[in-house]
Amino acid sequence: MGMVGGALAASCFLAGCDSAPPPSIPTAEWQQPFDTIQHYWSVTRGLGKLGVRLRIIEPGEREVCGNYTDTAYSKSIGNYCPDDNTVYISSGSYKAFETEYVAKGGNARALKILFMGHEEGHAVQEKYRSVEEPPSKVPALNKRHEQQADCLDGELISGLGGISLGEAQLMYDVFDIITPLTAAELRKDDHGREPERFRAFVRGGDKEYGVIAGCGLVLPTEYPNGKVTAGV
Repeated sequence: MGMVGGALAASCFLAGCDSAPPPSIPTAEWQQPFDTIQHYWSVTRGLGKLGVRLRIIEPGEREVCGNYTDTAYSKSIGNYCPDDNTVYISSGSYKAFETEYVAKGGNARALKILFMGHEEGHAVQEKYRSVEEPPSKVPALNKRHEQQADCLDGELISGLGGISLGEAQLMYDVFDIITPLTAAELRKDDHGREPERFRAFVRGGDKEYGVIAGCGLVLPTEYPNGKVTAGV
């Protein structure tokens, strides 16, 4: 899950990450916007404490969830791990992403909120269980799951305010630039590219759809049984 492109460059075992140190505690530069996101879902939207942690993977460190290291998963930028309820950000990959984003006129803090908002969307999915739960061998189902997280990100950004749709669209544009896919990879792509991902994001912020219900999740505050319907 999360904003990932391409295949694993090496497994955790081959990379020797069992002996690598765990990821770093985030600095205030990361933790403050992450806390803003958590507060929105937990308090503003009334979901209660989600308890998601944030960890930054520096070169040579390993993700506790075991999916990748900063070098072993070369096309990865971030990942939500449901096993330990943690969002992991690969510092090297993210820095390249941020540099390109800022060079094209984007705001660095806005990118952090946009990017981590997608990963936190996976935590909301985990709590309220979408119909198509990855991992799945069917790319279309994983794509719906990923774009549901994009949609939840749109709901978050709409609720927080202060970040434009242009900044959001730029994030998807830059992501496509720095994670190019071959024709074969595109056929197996389980995320989608900018046009469809941005449409999902916009849908999340469109109050015409009933806010979060437009993303395919119905929360206890909006439906007493807490049912979850199909993703976007």
